[in-house]
Amino acid sequence: MTKMLVLRAFVIVAIATAVAVYRGETNYLETKIMRPLTSILEPFVGGLVAPNDKRDTIDSKRDGDITKTEASETSQEPRKSRNIEVRFVNQWHAPTSLFWERSEDDWIQVAPSIVDEIGLGTFVGHRFMFTREGTRDQIGDEVEIVASQLVYTLPKNAKPRSEIDGPCTDRYPRRCASLAAHGECDENPGWMIVNCPSSCEACELLDPAKRCDPARLNISLEHIWSPGDLDKTFERIMRDFVHLKPRALSKPPDGPWLIVFDDFISDAESEALTRWGHTLGFERSTDSGVKNERGEQTKKVSQGRTSSNAWCRRDCEEDPLVDSVYARIEEVTQIPRDHYESFQLLKYDVGQYYHTHHDMSPRTRNDAAGPRILTFFLYVSDVQEGGETDFPRIDLRVAPRKGSAVLWPSVLDRDPWLQDPLTHHAALPVKKGVKYGANAWIHARNFVIPNKYACTGSVA
Repeated sequence: MTKMLVLRAFVIVAIATAVAVYRGETNYLETKIMRPLTSILEPFVGGLVAPNDKRDTIDSKRDGDITKTEASETSQEPRKSRNIEVRFVNQWHAPTSLFWERSEDDWIQVAPSIVDEIGLGTFVGHRFMFTREGTRDQIGDEVEIVASQLVYTLPKNAKPRSEIDGPCTDRYPRRCASLAAHGECDENPGWMIVNCPSSCEACELLDPAKRCDPARLNISLEHIWSPGDLDKTFERIMRDFVHLKPRALSKPPDGPWLIVFDDFISDAESEALTRWGHTLGFERSTDSGVKNERGEQTKKVSQGRTSSNAWCRRDCEEDPLVDSVYARIEEVTQIPRDHYESFQLLKYDVGQYYHTHHDMSPRTRNDAAGPRILTFFLYVSDVQEGGETDFPRIDLRVAPRKGSAVLWPSVLDRDPWLQDPLTHHAALPVKKGVKYGANAWIHARNFVIPNKYACTGSVA
């Protein structure tokens, strides 16, 4: 029985591997096939798999002072199976994140925010670490799962590794040394400076004021627009892109510009964006918090939105179908692509929403990339009911329809450094079906270079 099960499993994996490689979806193979299959076979063939996806987080009041990590509360009856349910308890003075060591010094986040405690399915021998919420700044020591212990506690006196070892310390010593030796300090300077400053000999660049100085980055401080250019841009779009079927639902002097394109992206392009979202893996959307001393912007689970998202980077951006969408947006807006963030790929299931918010934060006006000035939102699926984009301050709603797009400004025509409060918007709950979309956010200044040096809050 066992041999037959294992044999069948290997046949399935062989077929799935061939299909995934042919499609270029190796990440999908790992997350959607290999991990579940390994979990099924675990009692028969052993081995380690990733922590279970299903996690129950218990939120309660924050308590405690800074302490050192230690494990506590051992079980009276150790489980015989290597598959084990454990609890991670946070007694530190602030919320934390939890990371799992996928391979040596390769840590992935499994819980973005632990206020009190979290239950997790894992395996004996797996290693975890607590970090400051939304960052990779480790607190205390790593913990290794043992069969005799079901609760692992971060006590009140735990100290961040950066406070113990000093600021210019590699977070992952073995991995950092290897990455630096392979040229990653030049290839991915932002991530490496923030996480591996010692190996990159870049201690002075830990200070974001030095690292992100526009003169050092060789980027202009000028806004892409002068006063009056916003209106000219939208007037040109309405005039020159009739083939995309633009409709101005709102325009000056009665309100801000709001253009819907009824025919903006093809079915193939829509399906490529959706496929990449699943390949990369949709994760619960987060909100941005404050920046720490290294310029990392903390991430916390959002209470205002319940969607999931993935970021279209590297292989996704190089997909010819995705590239063609970028090129079309660039042609329409006449703003170079180096002003764009990577596509944020979105998924809204039934009941999911994003409460009223604004895409431009006034505090970003002094950032190296400047503020967001335009949002180009792409609808890449039909929705049976609900899921409209709502603009409550101008009393307009845009229904999602596959292949369409909506464009609006986040700033004012008379002063493109200032937020236009009329373009606050919300994603209304999906009532029936699934909503897939993609956000293209466009900045006042070059975004790509500051983002490469971890000057936009994101350290990817």
